[in-house]
Order: sequence, then C-alpha cells, then structure tokens
Amino acid sequence: MVSLAQLGAEKSSPVEWHVDAEHKKRVHEHVRRVLTGQCHPGSTRQSLMARLPTSSHLTQPFLWRDVPLTEDLFQYPPPFGFKGLQGKVENLLKQLPDSAAQMEKSKECRRCVVMGNGGILKGLELGQLIDKFDIIIRLNSGPLGEFSVDVGNRTSIRMSYPEGTPLQWVDTDSQTLFVAVVHKGGDISWTSAMINKHNTVPLWDRLFFWQKVPDQIPLEPERFRLLNPHVIRETALDLLKYLPPTQRLLGWDKFCCLSLSTECADPGRLRTESRQSAVRRGQPGRLRLQPLPAGGASALLRPPDHERHVASENARRGQRDPAPAKPCQRRNHQ
Repeated sequence: MVSLAQLGAEKSSPVEWHVDAEHKKRVHEHVRRVLTGQCHPGSTRQSLMARLPTSSHLTQPFLWRDVPLTEDLFQYPPPFGFKGLQGKVENLLKQLPDSAAQMEKSKECRRCVVMGNGGILKGLELGQLIDKFDIIIRLNSGPLGEFSVDVGNRTSIRMSYPEGTPLQWVDTDSQTLFVAVVHKGGDISWTSAMINKHNTVPLWDRLFFWQKVPDQIPLEPERFRLLNPHVIRETALDLLKYLPPTQRLLGWDKFCCLSLSTECADPGRLRTESRQSAVRRGQPGRLRLQPLPAGGASALLRPPDHERHVASENARRGQRDPAPAKPCQRRNHQ
C-alpha cells in the first residue's frame, strides 16, 4: 500500500495506492514472455505500414542536415509542419548531424519499449525487466530516480518539447538521444540553444512558453535529433483519422493539435482518472490506458487482464470511470 499526496488541492490529502499481488505477478510473467519469446525483426514496422498509405512508407523519423527539405513540410504550421519557419528550421539543421549518423540496420532483432509516464506502473517493480530491452524510449519528463524500481533507469531515446523536458536532466547515459518535437516556432529556437550551449532563447519566443523550460541539456550536439513533423501528421490524419487543420481568420485551428498532443504524448492514450496534475509533473497518478488502433505501443506492458484489473480497482474504491473528454472532430471511417 502506497500513500500519495494529491496535487492541486487546497489541502493535501493522501491517496491510497493498492497493487494487487496476483496482478503484479501476471504483469511480470507477461513482460518476461515478451523478452524471452521469439523476436520478429521488422514486425512492428510492417504492422504499422499496413495501416498507413503507401506514401508514408518512405517517411523518415528524423530530419538530417544533408537531406533537402521537401515543400510539403511547409504546408501546415507546427506540429504538422513548419509553415512560416523555413529559415529557422534550416539554421537548426546546420547544427544537427547528417544522415550518416542514423542507426545502421541491425541483423539482430531488437526489442523496444516505449515508456509512458502514467502511475499505472507504480508499485509493479518492473524496472529491472524494462532495463533488459534493447531500446528504451521515454517521453517528456518521464521520471527515473526514486521511480527507477518501477520504470528502470536506462534511456536510449527521450522525446519531448521544451515545456515537457525535465528541468533537471535525469538520464545518466551520455549516448542517450534527445528528439525535439516542435509544437510552435519558439521550440526551434529553444532546441538550437540546447545544442550550442551558448545561445539563449529570444525573449519573444520565451513569452510563448506556458511553463519554465530547461536552460541546458547535457548532451553533445550529435546526440540531438529533430522529429519529422510528417510523423505527427500521419499519426493524426491517417491513423487517428482527424480532419486536417484549417486556416482561420486569426490563424490556424489549434484544437485538433491540442487534442492530438494529449492523445499521443504517451502511448496507449493515457488518461487521468483524478484531478491531480501529477502525471504532467512526472509523478505517479492513477490512470486508465486506452489502446490506440490495433493495440498501440503500450500494449507491450499491458497483460491480457489489464482492463478487468482496473475495473475491479475502481469498484473497490467505489469510483466510476470519468465521462470521456469530447474529442476533436474526426472523419467518419469504418
């Protein structure tokens, strides 16, 4: 039994956190099967490509210094593109590696895990098993330190935008890759400042940060990457079936971008079931996972009886699931 302090309330009150021993055992067995079972090289990519149009098969996850930028990158504003930001992007790319730095295709099968920041892992003590994966991808300010027993302490890739990046860098591996995700023009200036260690973010760009951002990331310049916005666009339009953003009188429709961010910030569409902001702060909260189409990446660490376990925990606490948030308009599809 773990007691957590609720955040955002006038008076701090403990929240009881119960981890069922039988559920914990089944989760560990499930992860061990993933680690020891037959590995199928390229199977995840093949499964994803089957759900995307043929044009997406050539999309590269990162942008490189020596690869020319295509016109369609500037069709939409961030996060779907770099409309109006061509000069900033070109200057940033000059500080990033060229395509020779990308990982060579390995003949060996690699097991990868994407770690969300939800409190659903609290108390499961999966840290040692998670650290056995070949590639570990963490999102935003996903914590380590005191939570390592549950989430591990290795990081191969950390993906984030300025406000989501840890104020105090927590990854100890100097070979960690930091992947910058651009949601607004100021994010490009911030990424540039993090790379060259000397520049500061212009005051105008700082005005658009909605919370304090890190002043430094202790990685060498060659460990930085810039996420290709086509990845976000294809996720939104082709996988989640959102309508394309439209230009309004006073700018572009940002609601879809915000809704997409909340759905894709953590794999499996982590949704809070409490009023606390603990998840955004990288602390445990109480969450329910809803899978993306065809299971989503988070299904890797979700045992078959996960939904039943969460339902029984809610019933034990006498709580009901919250009403789902009204989503951004999507296209009708089967």
